[in-house]
Amino acid sequence: MNERTIEKRPCINIFKLIGAYYFKHFFDNSDLFREPEPYYEKERYRFKMKTAGERNKVMKLLDMKGYDPTLIEDPAPFTGR
Repeated sequence: MNERTIEKRPCINIFKLIGAYYFKHFFDNSDLFREPEPYYEKERYRFKMKTAGERNKVMKLLDMKGYDPTLIEDPAPFTGR
C-alpha cells in the first residue's frame, strides 16, 4: 500500500473591499513577484486588482505557482468587527 502525502499549499487571502480586491504577501522569489507586479502598490505594500477579471488572472497565476488563493468577500471575521 502506497501512502500519498498531501502537501499543504500556502494560503493567500484576497479581500474584496470597496469595489476592488487586495492582498498582501512577500514573494521571496523575484521571478514570481514580477508577474503580479503591475498590481503592486509600493506605498502600501499590497497588491490591488480593480476588476474581477484582474482578480481571476492573479488567482489563476497564484494557483499555478503552488499557492492557495482564497477570495474573502466578507472581511468582518478578519477585522474583529
